[in-house]
Amino acid sequence: MWTLVLLALTALSWLFHVAVGTSPDATHAVLEAVLWRLSIALTLASAVRLAQLAMFRLLPWSPSGGATDLFRAVLSVGLYLVGLMVYLHFILGQDLSSVLATSALVTAILGFALQPTLGNLFAGISIELEHPLRVGDCVRRGDIEGRVISLSWRSVSIRTARGSVIVLPNSDFTGQAVEVIAQNETFLHEIAFTVSGSHPPGKVMELALQVLSTDLPDVCRHPTPSVLVTGDDPASGALRYLARYHTRHFLLRDNSASALRERLWYALARQGINLPEPTSSVVRLARAHAPEPPLDAEFEGARLRASSVRRYCAGESVIVNGLARVIEGHVRVQRALSPEAFEQELARIARRLDATETPSAALLQAASLEALVHSATIALGPVAHELCAQVAALTDDPYLAWHAIASAVPDPEARARMLARAPAGPSWRLGAGQWLGWAQQLGLAAGPENATATSDSLVQFWSAQTLRAQLTQGGAGLRTLEQIVREQDPAGAQVESEALIAWLAQESAA
Repeated sequence: MWTLVLLALTALSWLFHVAVGTSPDATHAVLEAVLWRLSIALTLASAVRLAQLAMFRLLPWSPSGGATDLFRAVLSVGLYLVGLMVYLHFILGQDLSSVLATSALVTAILGFALQPTLGNLFAGISIELEHPLRVGDCVRRGDIEGRVISLSWRSVSIRTARGSVIVLPNSDFTGQAVEVIAQNETFLHEIAFTVSGSHPPGKVMELALQVLSTDLPDVCRHPTPSVLVTGDDPASGALRYLARYHTRHFLLRDNSASALRERLWYALARQGINLPEPTSSVVRLARAHAPEPPLDAEFEGARLRASSVRRYCAGESVIVNGLARVIEGHVRVQRALSPEAFEQELARIARRLDATETPSAALLQAASLEALVHSATIALGPVAHELCAQVAALTDDPYLAWHAIASAVPDPEARARMLARAPAGPSWRLGAGQWLGWAQQLGLAAGPENATATSDSLVQFWSAQTLRAQLTQGGAGLRTLEQIVREQDPAGAQVESEALIAWLAQESAA
């Protein structure tokens, strides 16, 4: 905008100069000389401005292909000074040596008065020339850390993980040590933990590496994570360990560290590894006194024998090779759903939406609902919030919820993009007292049944042979088995009694 205004003023001044120059009146000579000098000044200013814009766009002075704030300021001042010198010498006929001498005196006076500001200016020039940091890089100096959002002639602005903006003088980056994490580079993060020295270090390190190989947020698989033994505590005899992994999100590294500590606690507790007090007492208390809902009085004694109890945190995989029962918490297990049954489920949700029978409480978990709202808003706009809340109150299955919302998206491409972010398949959410593994045992599913804990969960495990023997010897037999499968397993409704009898008879046949 200002460039166009400057060009228009330049053209207008030359037009007036030409018009006045054609007049024979002597009084117009002075006005003509003034207009000539003004036209030359405006022409030089326009030329400097055009050269400035051309250099900003054509020269790749920054990683993004444009110029930084500091370079813009220095280049602008330099070009306008050159234009001013040309005007003073060639148009006004001034001796540049006297001008420069006067300028040197003024510069000395201003230098003493603006010493801190000039220090930051030259520090900014040093940053511009050496490129120790760029916009988008993360920096850490003492307790201050954040992402660089701008580089100016006086300061560097960084945005912290809390969302605030901190402005640091340029001299802080040239006069002190500053840690710089480049935008596209990974950061090696280290988490220290301590385990009783009575447990083999090799076993502890193996468990920690297994946890690091799971789907922890923001943990890079390459370079490969590692676990080291860094020393011991002579007072307690505990060993100190260090888990090391790379992350691409320096400011969010606390999220991955929290997830690692949480899963490591559960992984060690499941193996009976004593952690330093008071953590180890919590593990033993959880394993010894976890509440378990009653099932059948005849089966109560047999149920507690020859089983193992393991605790899982939210997001951990629960692999069931035999049979398992949720004691507390919730787990989500994939289920097989035929196309006909899937369409019936969607139709049921649609009918309840049309009938405005939507209850107020949401059945979907908060994280699943947040992801659904985010994707649905992109496809449907603001109306998605209310629609997602209604659907979330009708089903606890994220897969069904995503497809129910997607059916309301008119654009096929937008619907496909939304479903590309949907869960892989339908699932059940199992709570306390419900069982896992019967689908595989009774031939309804192939391979081990894999579930995912959605909260802090305690799960009891049996092998199929052990539970079968307990049912037979305890006298519970078919009646208790039918109660377990039909009432407490989501897939139990489709199981025939003959299949249960055949499963019980496998022990005697063997």
